[in-house]
Amino acid sequence: MRGCHCPLHVRQCSDVITASHLNHPHSRPSASAPPPQIHTPNCQFRTSYFPGLGWMLSSRLWEELGPAWPQQHWDHWMRMEGVARGRDCVVPEVNRNRNIGEVGANMDRAAFRKSLQTMGWAREAPAAGFGDVRYLLQPAYDAAARAAVAGAQILPPAALRGAAPPPDLRGGAALVPYLQEDYARLARRTGVWAFPRGHYRFLTSVPWRGGRLLLADARRCDLLPGALRTLPTPGMRGVAAEPGVSCSAACRARGAVCSKADLHFLNTCAALMRAFPCPQGCSLEWGQDLPNMVAEGARNHSSPGTCYVTQQMPQCRGQAPETRRLCACVPPGTVADEAAAAVRRPRFLRPRVRAGETGGAEALAGA
Repeated sequence: MRGCHCPLHVRQCSDVITASHLNHPHSRPSASAPPPQIHTPNCQFRTSYFPGLGWMLSSRLWEELGPAWPQQHWDHWMRMEGVARGRDCVVPEVNRNRNIGEVGANMDRAAFRKSLQTMGWAREAPAAGFGDVRYLLQPAYDAAARAAVAGAQILPPAALRGAAPPPDLRGGAALVPYLQEDYARLARRTGVWAFPRGHYRFLTSVPWRGGRLLLADARRCDLLPGALRTLPTPGMRGVAAEPGVSCSAACRARGAVCSKADLHFLNTCAALMRAFPCPQGCSLEWGQDLPNMVAEGARNHSSPGTCYVTQQMPQCRGQAPETRRLCACVPPGTVADEAAAAVRRPRFLRPRVRAGETGGAEALAGA
């Protein structure tokens, strides 16, 4: 941590959980991504996603978190809603450290070369001055994020796919409301991580061809205006299935239908804890039977009583003998087809700011 300086006093900012040398959104796993655009090395931003490397926290926070610190997968644990509790991390726009280990507990050489080896990082001397950092304070940063969203032109995810030339933003910003179903394609095109990382309340700011792309999860980004939000299907209700029962079967038994698209709204620790006791807390897992709670009497599972969310696409059919699924059940006939379930994609709009104005996008990045 030599040379690590936090531009904000972590001890004095109750809405900041850590300061880090690393951000996650600007790796380049795809050859189709634009060349990296390095911005001011001293520029910082807030992220709701714990970065996992090169970080520090205050002794006060360690007193809070230390007694419950897990023996493994603590980085995933730090990202859980019940741990972060709405607190952000402060990170640099240009990484000041990097991962040099090609092989690790969760990393092999192929994954390292694809996702980590190409991440840009600052090679100059440690940053010494950060200038006026009041833009990082929660009220100012939140206002800048909302201004960036309001001032951006709107692009559908399809504008960044296919053989068509990608848009040249020329100093402006474009807002791309997406569904998780779109994100893998967006990630390949823009060069960001395969799962949303480095975001602020699910709004990810990405340098792009002279400007910025603002990638916003239409289900989870509360910074979006209502017309661009994707909401649960009317009549959707969460159903706690019995062990070994798929969501398709659990909903059918209640005269309803499982909605795969609506499972995203239940894929949170808060939703699980409303449906299950979750006596062992909530964590992250991979599998086809998520979100779920491991049955408290499970004999063949290492974590009975634990609730799990996932970064994968939730499925209706998945099941496991000792897990209880949280299912999104909707009345028959209300499950939208793929076209109707897409984000409301407006026509291309002109930017709502004049040339030379930032609309909040530069302030969001700290430029």
